[in-house]
Amino acid sequence: MRTAIKSQRAQVPVSTPAPANGARMRLRYGLNIGDHWRDPASALARERLITRIKDAKTALLRIFPGIEGTPPFDHWLECAVFFDAIQRTGATPMIAFSCPQAWNDSGAVRKFSQQCCEFVDRSIERWGQREVASWFWSIGDEPNSPWTNGGLTFEGYRDIYQATAQAIQQRLGSPEGRPRIGGPCVDGFQPFWFDWIWRFVEEVDNSLIGFVAWNRYGDWREAGAWSAPTDPEVFERLLLSRTSEYWSRAQAVGVLLEGRGILNLCSELNAHAHNDPAISSRFNQGPLGAAYYGSALIDLMRGGADGEFLWAGACDRGPYSALGADGEPTPTYEAKKLIARNVRFGDVISFPLDRDPVPDLDAVVASDEEGPRVAVVVYLGSGACTLELDRWPELAGFSQVTSIANRGQLRSDPLPAALALGAYGVALLHHQRDV
Repeated sequence: MRTAIKSQRAQVPVSTPAPANGARMRLRYGLNIGDHWRDPASALARERLITRIKDAKTALLRIFPGIEGTPPFDHWLECAVFFDAIQRTGATPMIAFSCPQAWNDSGAVRKFSQQCCEFVDRSIERWGQREVASWFWSIGDEPNSPWTNGGLTFEGYRDIYQATAQAIQQRLGSPEGRPRIGGPCVDGFQPFWFDWIWRFVEEVDNSLIGFVAWNRYGDWREAGAWSAPTDPEVFERLLLSRTSEYWSRAQAVGVLLEGRGILNLCSELNAHAHNDPAISSRFNQGPLGAAYYGSALIDLMRGGADGEFLWAGACDRGPYSALGADGEPTPTYEAKKLIARNVRFGDVISFPLDRDPVPDLDAVVASDEEGPRVAVVVYLGSGACTLELDRWPELAGFSQVTSIANRGQLRSDPLPAALALGAYGVALLHHQRDV
């Protein structure tokens, strides 16, 4: 499947820029902490979490201030302490508000907007209007999902969004450019998910929209359930084949947003969405999760997305956690750190395998005025492979390779002419001086 997709890419010149005139890397790296920000209770655990966030060059941090449906200000003191710690990471918070279940009750909608605004007011009192206006404010979480939305229609969501966004905008003042308010963080598994984004942009006053957000996972099913393959290896191959959808979806949303000044954000990203750790953790937290995430990042860069949020959890024994409650990293976190520290915002990027594809393989090259500076190579196969790097001139001039071992440790070696990759490999090619 990937071979066919990459062959199609090769026929579209705009998607395959050469290093000399390549695209600028515009993707901001993020982590989705969700509503588990209270889990790292001890000071030591919180310090480890802050260190991990900083080490991965995290630019964006998505947080749900309400917990299990409670109003966001119910946990204000705890939340304020955590946000004080976040300030030290340098990451910009995205505050995520889930829509009320009683969406067709006008009183409930007014109360929801008031609660959101109270959180904004308290934030301004503590950190100042200018700082809070630089944060992202997200209204709605998978409002198109019949599993969780209580029957919410787009019309209902639109009315909730407009009322709440207008009230938040009034409190944020008039920052330069658009207010950083947006949504709808659609569930990408649902049919007609794009309808919600199209209608959101077309039917809501664009002066109230600073970003459009969408969630995308590889799968949500258990092997053998809901018509999923029963063979684990087949299931894994099917899941990994879907990383190219981050490219196609980012590109489709980008075309819709062209000329509007609205950011294009993938607001949740991980290999598997099931909330039972026994099912999903092996996909999200091991080598397969690292390769899935690395491949998805490359496709988000290729599609021109402005930001991504890896569902990191930061909770003990969670299904998604790239970080545990004690800040312990996984191979997925190490892949994030390796890529984010080396393929940087504003780099000139190109994709050499678009012109000469290989199944289960992808790469991005980041260049400066002196030529290719680093390259990230991701291998989605379950067996070993060897690459003759001379086949791709952009990959052939590096001297070192840093790769992720099975337990997440990084290993650096001199780069041979033939690069050997193990199952689900993520590797950084670089010059010795650069890493």
